[in-house]
Amino acid sequence: MLSSTQSFNKTNITSFPNPFDDNFSINLSSIKLENASLQIYNTLGQLIYKNNFSNNNGKNIITIYSDNWRAGIYIVEIKSNFTTYKTKIIKA
Repeated sequence: MLSSTQSFNKTNITSFPNPFDDNFSINLSSIKLENASLQIYNTLGQLIYKNNFSNNNGKNIITIYSDNWRAGIYIVEIKSNFTTYKTKIIKA
């Protein structure tokens, strides 16, 4: 199982598993409270998922269910006030 970890405005982000089947999780460990948005796009640039959330101080877990998604590559984008995080995920 692979995962992707990056730092996002003093927030550590991990997405796993990658590749995934029916769902995957995004873990955010933050040292401060901030509003953020999560968008997922297919390779055609079409928005297939959107969620606005408050990234609380501490550990936050977002689970994405993708039962009706086709197999392929997707782009996960998380935005806060001044930072954007992007990574690729693969649905098997």
